[in-house]
Amino acid sequence: MCYHRRMKTLIAIITSQSKVLRYAVFAVLCSPSLVWPQSPLAGSHATREIIFAAQADFKSKFYKSCNRIQILEALDLRPVGMREKKTFNAGDKWEEKWRINACGEIAVHWLAFEMIAIKGQTALSMRIGPAENAKDNTKQLSFDGLNWEVGSSDYGPNHAFVEYVIKGESIEAWTRLFTLAEGKSTLSAAELIASHKKKFAAEGCPASDFRIIHDGEGDVIYFWGYSQCTVPKEEFNIGRVVSKDSKIYFLTHAARKQPAASELKRISTALKNFKIR
Repeated sequence: MCYHRRMKTLIAIITSQSKVLRYAVFAVLCSPSLVWPQSPLAGSHATREIIFAAQADFKSKFYKSCNRIQILEALDLRPVGMREKKTFNAGDKWEEKWRINACGEIAVHWLAFEMIAIKGQTALSMRIGPAENAKDNTKQLSFDGLNWEVGSSDYGPNHAFVEYVIKGESIEAWTRLFTLAEGKSTLSAAELIASHKKKFAAEGCPASDFRIIHDGEGDVIYFWGYSQCTVPKEEFNIGRVVSKDSKIYFLTHAARKQPAASELKRISTALKNFKIR
């Protein structure tokens, strides 16, 4: 174990660029098990001492014209208990939700961290996700000839989840719901659907009507009607699951009423034609 010696002990050794996230690794010149002292951010003990490195990463990736980026606070940490954890070892993974001030613009970003071992030393890897409001490319969506607006959303460095409702309805009271979600997964689309079926059955919520509508390579469209559940309420889902480049994408249209054959065909076609980025 050892104590962090401020920024002079952090050396950027690996950087790479992806479409969504910048990946940076900072080698800590210390023994494999690390202990950090308290500092003002109130995030995890491990990340409070890399503020300057994070500021540089924020600037290079998202705020190129801003020379004054302030890390204001850590709003949330996952999993629970990371805020109090003081000793970190290779293999530790966690996420932090930071609020920042970039030249007067207040933004919220999720960051993913991992402790990794490199040549006998412990290194801290950092991935910064786009600002939450920036990931909502639009607050509205056009699907099946209707205008939809965001009812709820949740973002992290490795996931995105947005629920859309028909204009005038809400996430608490809807007749139709359209969900877009993405994340990392090693499972194929078919394996993921099978996993969900097993989970629902174990929770006493069997699918009363399950059908595969389209079974392509890594691209599955299905119908799933729930009418034997107490929670959630009776609903009928037409969904699409796509596995692509180690990522999984979910598109789901849910309705309170069972769709007629013509509606099932129309929505299935719309899902199939929906562009996956």
